Amino acid sequence: MLQSADDTVYLTAGGHLWALDAADGRARWTYRLSTSVGSGVLRAFRAGGGKVYAMGTKGLVALSATGR
Repeated sequence: MLQSADDTVYLTAGGHLWALDAADGRARWTYRLSTSVGSGVLRAFRAGGGKVYAMGTKGLVALSATGR
């Protein structure tokens, strides 16, 4: 799954949420989700306004666009 916001491309792959620089594609940060997205159960996520929200098996994760 892909989302784009705040000059960043966010994607989920291999149980991680990645934040990539939209200009050059370099990884800014990654966050290990509580579920493997590759396990067949896709988890929703939303990015915008300096925030990223992702669903894991343990509930909602809210991160700033900086990954903290």
